[in-house]
Amino acid sequence: MLMKLTFINVNITLRMNFKSTDQSSPNTTPNFERAVDILSSLESRVGPANLAFFVTPNTVLTLSGARAFCDGVFYGDSDEQLKEWLPQIESSILALQSITEIGYSDARIEQSVRGENYAGYGVIIESGLRYSLQNTRFLEDTDINLVMKDCAKPKKLLGSISKAIRQHPELRRLNNEDINHVSFGILVGYPDDAIVCSIDKWSEDPTLSNDPLVDAAIEYANYYRCPQPVYSYPKSQSNNPRIIEHEKLWSTILENFYRSDFHNKLTANPDFQKMAESIGLSDKQS
Repeated sequence: MLMKLTFINVNITLRMNFKSTDQSSPNTTPNFERAVDILSSLESRVGPANLAFFVTPNTVLTLSGARAFCDGVFYGDSDEQLKEWLPQIESSILALQSITEIGYSDARIEQSVRGENYAGYGVIIESGLRYSLQNTRFLEDTDINLVMKDCAKPKKLLGSISKAIRQHPELRRLNNEDINHVSFGILVGYPDDAIVCSIDKWSEDPTLSNDPLVDAAIEYANYYRCPQPVYSYPKSQSNNPRIIEHEKLWSTILENFYRSDFHNKLTANPDFQKMAESIGLSDKQS
């Protein structure tokens, strides 16, 4: 499936209205340096250990300005361990709000569909949101500022995007559920062509398809254990230049970040290593 329409439910919600110290333009092409700058500033405020929660691929892409939303999901050995992590995640997000403009965030302990408890967070970065809205053909320029006003309320934000894209010629045939999925795809920065070309495949049996869905080739997307920033599209779209360009952009950001001096120095830090091991950052994906 191309995308899943979910947000972490809020037990502890953090709203922020602080002035940003991130001076980069929201129209600038996303780049790994932006993520490095933000995380470097965050490290100076909360220390290297807490950065283990924020160096996963989907969060790096969000901090780079390539997408609007990121989330973290961390499983522990006990509920007591999760309760120890939660304040660390909270304090880090509070520090993050003084570095870059956060429209929405939450941190909480929740239970997965398999009945396992985890500590998690969800964050919407305003610069990434504007970039994502500006880079979809499904939205008119006049809609963007209206949609941006709802960035503090995820459900309302998705509703605003859905309302704005509903009358686009390519999307008029879709039902409400599919429109909502398209809206979420825009929010997390997926390319339009991957979204549109996959719509009719979501309910298709892949074993019977003559053009099955394939995963996007995003290098380093599984570098750490986390919700992976990988979308799908029909195999026939593998040579689509817009999708190829998107795959290259995301792959380049992640490769440059994980090969950067900043990341190399961070991962050599004993405090980071201890936390990374504790939260299972490098565990294989299940």
